[in-house]
Amino acid sequence: MTATATPTSQKVFPDHKLVTHMPFFDGTTLLFCQAGDPVEKTVMSQGSIWKTLRRNPALAAQMNIPPQSQQMRYRPWKLAFCNWRSKKIHSITTGLPGNGIECSPAFYWEADQVHLSFISGRPSSHGLAYRLYTSSGPDLEHLTPPKPLPNGPVFFGFVSPHHICWGAGNTLRLIEKGSGKTFRFKTDFVRVRRVTFLAADPAKLLITGYDNERQHHTVLYDLATGNVFDVSSEGSVYKSSLHEGHLIYAMKPEGGFESRELYHADCTLSPSTIKISQGELYV
Repeated sequence: MTATATPTSQKVFPDHKLVTHMPFFDGTTLLFCQAGDPVEKTVMSQGSIWKTLRRNPALAAQMNIPPQSQQMRYRPWKLAFCNWRSKKIHSITTGLPGNGIECSPAFYWEADQVHLSFISGRPSSHGLAYRLYTSSGPDLEHLTPPKPLPNGPVFFGFVSPHHICWGAGNTLRLIEKGSGKTFRFKTDFVRVRRVTFLAADPAKLLITGYDNERQHHTVLYDLATGNVFDVSSEGSVYKSSLHEGHLIYAMKPEGGFESRELYHADCTLSPSTIKISQGELYV
C-alpha cells in the first residue's frame, strides 16, 4: 500500500536510517521489524511439470516455459524494540540465519516472564519456508533460543495469553490454550497478510488483508462478540498495532522496494462490511 502521511500522523522514528515494519505496542514497549538493504537469492520453481520435462526432452523443446530458476528479492527483516518514550532501539538476537526473515512479532507478560512470538522465513533453494516461533525470558534482551511450533502452513500467526493462531490464504486457525480446542475462521479477504492481537485485550484481533482490487484493509475482530470494525486513520491502514485508540502502522513512501516506515496517529473504528465466519471445530 502506498500512502501519503496525514496531517495528524507522525513518523515513529523520523531520524532512523533503516526501514521499519509490523509493530506491536502495549503502551510502553514498541516491538517491530527493521531491515537494511534488499538481498537476492536464486530459487528453483517447483511442480510436477519440471519432472515430466526432465524425463521428456522432446516435449521440453516444444514448450515455451519460464526458466526453472529465478531471482527472489526480499528484505531480511529483523526484530527490534524500544521504549515508547525514549525511542532508543534495541535489536533482538534470535540466533536464526542472518539472511532469513523475522516478522510479525508479538509479546505478552506472564509470571514475570515475557513471551515472544514471531514468524520466521528461512531461506532454501525453493524460497522461504515460514514457521511460527516462540521464545521467553525475563525481558526482551534476555530470551531463550526460539523454538518453532508444529502448526502449519504458516504465513501469519501469533501466540497470545489465550490462543495460538496460524494460517495461510484467507483462513486462520486458533487453538484455545485452556481447552485445547481448535477453531477455524474464514475471512472475506482474498488473502490475509497479518493477524495479531491487542495487548490490552487479547480477545480482539487486528487482521490485515487485501480485496479483489488488491487494496489493503485492516479490521478489528472481537472473538467474544463476532463484531468486525474497519480500522482507519484518515484512510486505510496496513499491518498495525492498536492500544487505547493509539494506532501504530506501516506506510510505504513513494518508490523503494519494501521501504516501509512506522507512523502513529489516532484511530477511527467503524462497522465493517468484511465478514469473518467461524467454521469447523476440532478437538
